Amino acid sequence: MKFDLGRIAKSTFIGAVLVALPLGAGALVPKSPLITLGQTGPATQAGLEQSADAKMMMPNPFSYNYLAGANLDDNTGTGHVFELQLIGQPQDVLKTVAKTMGLTGDVYEPEYSTKEFPAFAIGSKDGTGESVNIYYSGTGNWWYNNPAAYPAPECQDWTLAEDGSKYCQTYVEQKATPELLPTKEEMSETAVAIFNATGLNVQNTDIKTFASEWGGTAYASMQIGNQESPIEWSVSWSSNGMISSISGHSVKPIDRGAFPTISAKSAVSRMSDWRYSGQLAQSTWQKYQPVDGGRAIAYDDAVGNESQPEVTSKVIDITINKSETAQLMIWDKQGNAWLVPGHILIADEGWITPVFSLEDGVIEMPEAGEIAPMVK
Repeated sequence: MKFDLGRIAKSTFIGAVLVALPLGAGALVPKSPLITLGQTGPATQAGLEQSADAKMMMPNPFSYNYLAGANLDDNTGTGHVFELQLIGQPQDVLKTVAKTMGLTGDVYEPEYSTKEFPAFAIGSKDGTGESVNIYYSGTGNWWYNNPAAYPAPECQDWTLAEDGSKYCQTYVEQKATPELLPTKEEMSETAVAIFNATGLNVQNTDIKTFASEWGGTAYASMQIGNQESPIEWSVSWSSNGMISSISGHSVKPIDRGAFPTISAKSAVSRMSDWRYSGQLAQSTWQKYQPVDGGRAIAYDDAVGNESQPEVTSKVIDITINKSETAQLMIWDKQGNAWLVPGHILIADEGWITPVFSLEDGVIEMPEAGEIAPMVK
């Protein structure tokens, strides 16, 4: 698919803007919880319930004993909380994205749309052609999909079944064509044009890219509270050089004030409780991607891959000696999204665990056994 970047840049959209409310000189101490925590993760945003199978996970025979190392500080502080509010009308958002991508068609409501979590779409209904979809809840996440970027494999050996039907027994081996991928500069240029046209005001220096022989991605974060947030736009290419997908959001952040936060040392006690988890910006995860075979762990993740140390007992000591502040996205009981301050706690092995750092009382927590953790 070839894009007229000049045309894209002229597309209009209700931009995602930062609305700041007046703040007092100090942190707020709420008389009642500001946020009532709900099920975290994309499942809530999309209005999807966890299945019984998802809750009946194999029990983990190991447990972690998280230890605060001597290098962790004991400094408390404050952090701003942002409520993410939907903007615009979902039909208008879809039309803007579709126009940007040269897709025509009427807006319709898919069968999975509900009153509480409405969804809308333009384009193919069976997934065989281009489409744009939006969930108008949470962050108003929308995405464009182009199946033509991944053509069906060519059959090499057709075979007859006993009933006389013909099926493919062997497919032609698919080979990567990295020479068809856009350059880093071309990826950034296209991303800037598309993101600006669909609600994220960015320039080339805001774009991050990564690629392999099988495809590439360019993405950028909405700046909220003078830092990169988990509200991100992305565009991806397949190995044949075609754009395969795009995604973005339709929200504005409302600054609800500064609230007291606990220290990194105190936050270590939250590591084993998934309720304190939240979503980090992709750029933050990329920053901590290990180069030595390690990986991120959190919330009593199961032990069982070669990157983890040999286990000789069922209790594993994990020492935390480094931390950084971070912004995390969480979801309340109604499925609304919030940005809250947090700590990234870094184990000696290089694994990282994000937890939010608001003092107890700012967020009303569910019962520990009320909601099962999301498993990836």
